[in-house]
Amino acid sequence: MHLFPASPDLEEPCDTGRYQHLYANQNGWKSPSFSIHHIYDEKSGFISAMHPFSGASLSWDNKGDLIALGTADGVAVRDVLDEDGLGSWRAEPPCDMEEAQHSVLQSVAALPEQVLAAGSDAGAIQFHRVNGDTVHLTHILQACSAPCVDLQYCQAANKLYSIHDDTFKMVSPTQRNTLQVVDVEQQAFVARATEFSEECELLCFAPVGDTAGDWGNELIAGAVHGSFCLTCYSTGLPSLCYHKATTATAALCMFDLRASINMVQRFGTHHRSLYPRVCCARGTYIFTSHVGIPVCVWDRRCMSMPVWEEQQLGNFSHGYPPQMPFKAPLRAATHSALYLSLDDGGDQLVGRAENGMLWLWDLTATLGWQQRHSHGSQGSWHDRASSQPWVGDDYFSDWPQQLGAWPCETSLPQTYIQNGGSFQLAGLCTETDTEFELEYVTVAQLEL
Repeated sequence: MHLFPASPDLEEPCDTGRYQHLYANQNGWKSPSFSIHHIYDEKSGFISAMHPFSGASLSWDNKGDLIALGTADGVAVRDVLDEDGLGSWRAEPPCDMEEAQHSVLQSVAALPEQVLAAGSDAGAIQFHRVNGDTVHLTHILQACSAPCVDLQYCQAANKLYSIHDDTFKMVSPTQRNTLQVVDVEQQAFVARATEFSEECELLCFAPVGDTAGDWGNELIAGAVHGSFCLTCYSTGLPSLCYHKATTATAALCMFDLRASINMVQRFGTHHRSLYPRVCCARGTYIFTSHVGIPVCVWDRRCMSMPVWEEQQLGNFSHGYPPQMPFKAPLRAATHSALYLSLDDGGDQLVGRAENGMLWLWDLTATLGWQQRHSHGSQGSWHDRASSQPWVGDDYFSDWPQQLGAWPCETSLPQTYIQNGGSFQLAGLCTETDTEFELEYVTVAQLEL
């Protein structure tokens, strides 16, 4: 999603680079504006998981942009947008609720041929088939009782990946966190893996690979030491606890399904905390977030140290630009870690803070994919990491775009970005002004 042209020199607004300087010098460019609408579950007012997807790419009858929702009644599907800006088509669970499972759905994913997968807090993976305007439960896989916190489908390999997290339940004895692979055609488990160190547990994962043959066979997973303090546990994300020994660092683990052993590489980081979210751009660059570092960039070709670490972004309740597409956050964030998400092309990275603040990075500039770049062909993150510290306004030349805040108080702030199509941003939000907390999905479409 290339919002604006930019310039390394203020006298040449047609070049690429520092769009922040263009705003500051009033040369005619303005901040992006979005049209926004909300998607609610009218029955329960509860949405625990979401996943936008393209119906055309998965051979659905509805070829538009759709969104799968995990609600209190089961799985639902909606149109992301129509001409009126509202979801026109929807598929809901049966009204008699005979097929409903009494569990909270923590993850959802869309599969080919009108099928949805949902992971529950009981560890089951449910398969639902969309038939007209209803969704019917067809199959359940139960391999462990740990909550299924993430599901990701890889179309190239026709595999569904899941991770089951039982680390922080504080119930003894606990089972190991498990990364599992499901054959979508057979709807059966074909592989499973755990962290080989018994002191560490897997938390999150992302498919990697730079060719059609590799894509879907290699996974990068984040692992964290299992110790934590009660103060960090009470915040809801004990993996962000850094009150532990300096040797109890987080790790990035590489898995290859074609190998005789699942884990083929393990790289230690210098961070003791890890946000339960990792993503990979173009099969090469890996992005993680930690309690004191919003964005940490790794190159899988050389994992001895990060390519770049974005320092404190200032997630405070004041000091934001007066003109942002969305409202300013109402409070300060309690930590600097972000929920990270990439668009399909790997060109845009969006991070969402604990207080809902959204930050947008243009990776074509920071990692050097633009044909012309003001600081060389490598990208500003490479240049800044390998040269003397920048001074003056140069330090902020690749500062992320500040979009404003979408509040999310009760769940992980799930956020997705799309490059083109009918929408650009979608995120899970919480409305706290009502008597009861209400979960809903916010969808933003860029207005050109």
